[in-house]
Amino acid sequence: MSIDELFILLIRALPQKEDEDIWEMPNGNMTHYTMEELSDRIDEGEVQFERGEFVTHEQMMADLKEEFAWLK
Repeated sequence: MSIDELFILLIRALPQKEDEDIWEMPNGNMTHYTMEELSDRIDEGEVQFERGEFVTHEQMMADLKEEFAWLK
């Protein structure tokens, strides 16, 4: 697995719109992930990668360029 592929997996694991309420915690008191939680998320990403459930860097960049074409 390349660093770009791992980066994409980790970015996709970030909270989505439906998870936005976790960012609205009072005083910004978000709890930190434990090493076990981080390891579990990485393991899950690796499994998804092995199953082919990922987007390549090139495809992600093409999608972003298409979505934000008005930024030129």
